[in-house]
Amino acid sequence: MMVPALPELPLPNGARSRIAAIFAHPDDESYFAGATLADYARAGCEVRLATLTGGEVFGPIRLRQYALAGAALGASAAQLLRPGTWQDLGDSASAGSLAAAPLADLADAIGDFVAEVSPDVVIINDADGVTGHPDHLRVHEAVLAARGSVPLVLAGCVRAVDVEVAAARLGELAPGAKIGSGGIHGVPADADLIDVVPSLSARRSRAAALDLYHPGLGTSALADLVDPLAGVHDGVLLRAIAEAAGHREFFRRF
Repeated sequence: MMVPALPELPLPNGARSRIAAIFAHPDDESYFAGATLADYARAGCEVRLATLTGGEVFGPIRLRQYALAGAALGASAAQLLRPGTWQDLGDSASAGSLAAAPLADLADAIGDFVAEVSPDVVIINDADGVTGHPDHLRVHEAVLAARGSVPLVLAGCVRAVDVEVAAARLGELAPGAKIGSGGIHGVPADADLIDVVPSLSARRSRAAALDLYHPGLGTSALADLVDPLAGVHDGVLLRAIAEAAGHREFFRRF
């Protein structure tokens, strides 16, 4: 059987490339790079996922969802680094959160994982955290500090033009409602980005992974995800942004 090619993304070691996705929380991998990770797996690459927290704000079920989502994306493993060291405390930067953690401690944990996997490509979120979440910002810094000799780091991002289109669409579905947290702005039109056009199979894998975290988020119609009385959370805004982008995924190269 022929292995599908991925002309949109570099493969430093061909189909034998090892891919590591390192994020702050379970579900970040699916939101920010899910289809790309699935296509890497389809191309025969080894894909490993790592999270720095267990998504504690959602309860102990989150790590189980993470494992299932990783499997849906084709990852060979989805692991929590340094269990019990840091917690998902929502947007808080209080003690115990990633945002409050010393950079050296995070870089040490990430460096151990990188040494274990020896990845050809590391995938993270962009410097703005995509959503502006303080944990995302900190992990971006820590991965770049710990990358060592990794030849390529890809930082997932969204485009400002797609954010605008998505917000307008959601505004039509939920007139007067607050759209998102206010932290999603996107990168400018002139940003130098890698533009990934995922396969249909990879898009379905990403949708399945998102459904594991939030039932219907990946597969329901956008209108069915909007409650005009409750406002629109960032997850639904990210879903709308994906639709506005034609389900393409974008990355900065580091």
